[in-house]
Amino acid sequence: MEKIKKNIEFIVGLVGLLGIFYSIIMFIYNNIYQQDCEEFYKIPAKYFEGDLNEKILYIVFVIGLMAILIYPIIMRNQDKKENHETKFTLIFYFGYMLIIGAYISALNVHFLDAILKNISTNIVVNKNGIITRIVVCFITYVGLMGSVFWDKINILKKSKKIVSLFVIICISLNVLLLIGSTGCVLSKSIKDKSNYEIMYVNNKKYVVLSEYDDKILAVPLRIGKDGQYIFSTSKYEFWDRLQGKFKYEKLDKRPEIE
Repeated sequence: MEKIKKNIEFIVGLVGLLGIFYSIIMFIYNNIYQQDCEEFYKIPAKYFEGDLNEKILYIVFVIGLMAILIYPIIMRNQDKKENHETKFTLIFYFGYMLIIGAYISALNVHFLDAILKNISTNIVVNKNGIITRIVVCFITYVGLMGSVFWDKINILKKSKKIVSLFVIICISLNVLLLIGSTGCVLSKSIKDKSNYEIMYVNNKKYVVLSEYDDKILAVPLRIGKDGQYIFSTSKYEFWDRLQGKFKYEKLDKRPEIE
């Protein structure tokens, strides 16, 4: 009973510390976000408020993904220690990694796309053909299978060192893709925002930039001859949501601010 009580106290204390930590991070992030918005849109920082939830969800997603990948490695090592490994368990782990590998391969293509976009807006994996996807999928499967069935490489006598090195490279590339894409997501600034809510009022277009005191902050929107979206942020106004109609649009490139 005493042990349970101590565990409960520990959990409560941990939750409290996490709450304090989240509040500090949110305060710092919100201040950075407000300054970024003021610098980019040329509108006072006080009208903006950062939302960290999307990035926290991404971190939770990454942690969950790591748990899914580590699971077969831990369980197989446990089976070997307890001499419970059979042909059935090997087939199960192999099938598990085949299914997970297909999902991770698609994610790695997306991760690589995100990293390249962060380097240059003109580079997109999806436009580079099927070869890039095949290479990414191959590297993903080699890395995943190698991490789970590492001991089976010992069967290869002459080529053991070469195969081991290649597997290590593939595992490293998988890790780098995950780290790189996570860095891209967490380091995104307001300048990288591409999804905007467009408001239509009396046949005029406005882009919604923020919400403040139950009102939306919107600025006139016009489109240049080259398709460039132009935000007239010097003419920002506050509107009631009932005053217009709304839809979301994805911008192909960074808007021009005037």
